[in-house]
Amino acid sequence: MIAVVPVRLQNAPHMSLMPTREATVVVALIADGSGGISDTLRAVDGQVYVPSRLCIVGTGEGANPRLSNIPFEFSASVASVVAGLDASVDYLWVVREGAIPASDALGALISDASRVGAGVIGSKIVGSDKESLVSIGLVTDAFDVPYTGLDGDERDQGQYDVVREVAAVSGISMLVRRDLLVGLGGIDETMTPSAAALDLGQRARLRGAVVAITPASQVVYSDEIEDRPRWRAEASRIRSMIKSYGVITLAWALPVDFITGFIEVIVSVFFGKWYGFDWVRSWVWNLIKLPGTLAARRHTRSQRVGTDADLFRFQRKGSVKISTMAVTSVAGMRRRLPGDDRVTLDSIGRDVRQPAFAVGVMAIIFVLLSARNLWSDGLPAIGYTLPFPSSGWDVLSAYAGGWNPAGLGSPEPLRPLLAIAGIAKIVTLHAATLGEYLLAAGSLLVGIWGMTRLLRTWSIPATPALLGGIVYVAGPTSQGISGNTHLGSLLALSLLPWALRICLASVRDGFFVVLGRLAAAVLIFGLLGAFSPLMLLLPIPLIAIYALVRFSDPAAWRGLIIALVGTAGGFLLLSPWIWSVGLLGIARAGYAYWNLSPIVGVAAAVVVVAAIIGANRQLGVVAGWGATLAGGGFVLSRSGSFGWGTETESVALAMAGLGLGIVIAVVAATVGSPATVSWRRFVAGVGSVGVVVLLVAASVIVLGGRIGLPGDTVRSDLVFTQAEDGAAERARVLMVGPAELLPGDSRLIKNGAYRVVSAPVPDLGEARLEGPLPFDDHLAAKLNLITSGETRRAGGELAEFGIRWIVVVGDSSSPNGDEAALAWRDVFAGQLDLLPLNAATTNAVFVSDVRPVGRALTSGGDSWTRIGWTYQGEPAPGRRVFLAENPDASWGPGPRITTEFANEMAADLGTATYQVDGDRRAQAIAVAAAIVILVGLVLVGRRRA
Repeated sequence: MIAVVPVRLQNAPHMSLMPTREATVVVALIADGSGGISDTLRAVDGQVYVPSRLCIVGTGEGANPRLSNIPFEFSASVASVVAGLDASVDYLWVVREGAIPASDALGALISDASRVGAGVIGSKIVGSDKESLVSIGLVTDAFDVPYTGLDGDERDQGQYDVVREVAAVSGISMLVRRDLLVGLGGIDETMTPSAAALDLGQRARLRGAVVAITPASQVVYSDEIEDRPRWRAEASRIRSMIKSYGVITLAWALPVDFITGFIEVIVSVFFGKWYGFDWVRSWVWNLIKLPGTLAARRHTRSQRVGTDADLFRFQRKGSVKISTMAVTSVAGMRRRLPGDDRVTLDSIGRDVRQPAFAVGVMAIIFVLLSARNLWSDGLPAIGYTLPFPSSGWDVLSAYAGGWNPAGLGSPEPLRPLLAIAGIAKIVTLHAATLGEYLLAAGSLLVGIWGMTRLLRTWSIPATPALLGGIVYVAGPTSQGISGNTHLGSLLALSLLPWALRICLASVRDGFFVVLGRLAAAVLIFGLLGAFSPLMLLLPIPLIAIYALVRFSDPAAWRGLIIALVGTAGGFLLLSPWIWSVGLLGIARAGYAYWNLSPIVGVAAAVVVVAAIIGANRQLGVVAGWGATLAGGGFVLSRSGSFGWGTETESVALAMAGLGLGIVIAVVAATVGSPATVSWRRFVAGVGSVGVVVLLVAASVIVLGGRIGLPGDTVRSDLVFTQAEDGAAERARVLMVGPAELLPGDSRLIKNGAYRVVSAPVPDLGEARLEGPLPFDDHLAAKLNLITSGETRRAGGELAEFGIRWIVVVGDSSSPNGDEAALAWRDVFAGQLDLLPLNAATTNAVFVSDVRPVGRALTSGGDSWTRIGWTYQGEPAPGRRVFLAENPDASWGPGPRITTEFANEMAADLGTATYQVDGDRRAQAIAVAAAIVILVGLVLVGRRRA
């Protein structure tokens, strides 16, 4: 609601403050329903400049005519008020409902505006006690986020009492020159009030006007200046940037602001808030309003006399949003540490001197060093760890019913880990390595933090918990998972302690609180299963063991119920992939046998024994549970003779690592506790030697800088495919040799293992092979034909599969090399249509001498390029294109022919795409909707708690 008042200069004691010419002012009272309109009307009525006409924009609820000597009228919008201002009006004074200006506030505004030539001038805003400062003008950062520069409880002692230029004024009380306001097109009413005031200041400065604040004009405003709803304030800020900034500034400011907003969403979750909907709505709103925003931008930029540099003069360095997140994070972490002190300089000083702080800082440095090479190089290409696909949208589409590109392709759904990789690519704007780095480094941090939170369940102090967390995420068991190159299991380590914490932590009474806890369990279990399907099944036996150890503890059995609900719900969140696979088959693939260093084994045994014997009664139960997990995980990780595979080994190592982290924390807590009696302290001291050995073993991952993963081999093996421009995207590579040296899954024939991959490097979508289809069987038959010596033209036999290069991995250059590598080299060395590529790598490499060779060939012999999950090339009207993929009727466009071994379709459009499975797409969308609902339930539950 806005009130408008023309005023005239009257004789008064403040005559010396007035300009020599009588100024006509219109007072606009913004009634936003916050309350206090009666007080504002009285204060406006008592001004030295007495209003003669009053317009109220809005319903005017509470606006009693008897409160003002000036008759008032109503207006539908600010724009109609501005349109009604005739040329005799000099200024518009905007006052928000609830503001109480001093009797000389308007006079001071007019006087100082005239003196400094200000087009926009604002008042000093103080709190209801008339001592606390609320606003003395605003600066912004590069993203138009306002910054007052005031401490939370700063008092008014005259320290800012000088007329000065600012980026914008608060909008609680501001005087705007009428001709400037009309020229600017008025106030943007699509924005929230504070954002509109800031936007007005930006546009005024681009027009060459002065924007200032005067302390002589004082206004009392008891409420905190805050725009609501939050998403609308964020949307208004983005709109203001688009309207005011130049193209070059926008080119970097908008993407950075997008990423910063997403990071804020992630950070907010850890402190009981959820800004995800606000973030999405703010950007969607701007997309909808984009035509109007661009029109306003043309008006603003076409009449400017200033540049972006004029705006930058009133901007602070850095991001206000990031600074706020840092302060919030520190305060939140402080609240989660022992002690009830507020965050003051004294408390921060005490924290810095605590061992927990030093260990926490060391843990962060440890993580940064352990993941440093992933920042520049991304994930190594070796085994089951491969780079993320380049297009996140293609990955999500393929996961939700699209084509699986592994090997010669299949319609089977991709693993949920690929969906996470796709989301990581999208939110990092498809940066080359950023998504991989954030997931990898973030998993270490979240894992350490999760262990500290889990161990706080039994009141284990922060320092011992941090030590246990470091060994858990980086120790020998974690390195065993890294040695298996099981990226998903390695990332899932970070979530396992959180899954247990959610189940075992106390739950307050209340329907929504319990419902929120169950929703959180389903979410975390679902994410755990998305990283590693077998890991989804692990929390139930772990909590069941804990419940048996603490048989009389009802919280343990309640935790088991929560784990059952979380597992069932998490299972459903893995749709559509989960319905087409067998977890038993995954668990038995490969051979489980973990090679444990004797020194590490002895150290771990010493720690386990010391924890059980040395801990007091309360921690002794926890130590027994941890010892059971460590021992059981060790046995299961070496159970290949019972038919268990490498993924089972990785899950068993996660179990053992969790138990080891628990007993390490118990030993460290026992040593550091002043209540520990002498003989227990001695036993724990002996165990501390083992803790040191395990910490040293964990520090080994710093050397590689890849969170423990082995070095890249596949990328260097295939770099030669980029020698000819565009060739890598048109053909495939057949890699043969020892199975352990091949990327991802491999297939076996008489002479050894082989694998078909994309060039120049296969991505994570190609790591897992599905069961063989007709085209796969056809390739196996061709390889058997070649290895048997019945043909000497292997290049021609393999050309129909789009295979142009053959790489023999392993040592095949000496008689004492790898047996499988030597056998494969002998097979291909005698082929008539294969040429050795001696300048390639240390591996033996052969290139086909057959032309043309391609994954997608037209009947005219033209090869199409694989771009993402499609094939594209020059349109060939009337011709056909043959795809070297497993035959599937969903490839198009039609008309098409599917034979036993090939896909043939029209080449008229120059593209070949796969039509997604509608049922699987619907399941994926349902899962996304369920996740949104579950997040909402978690937030509601946390608020109720």
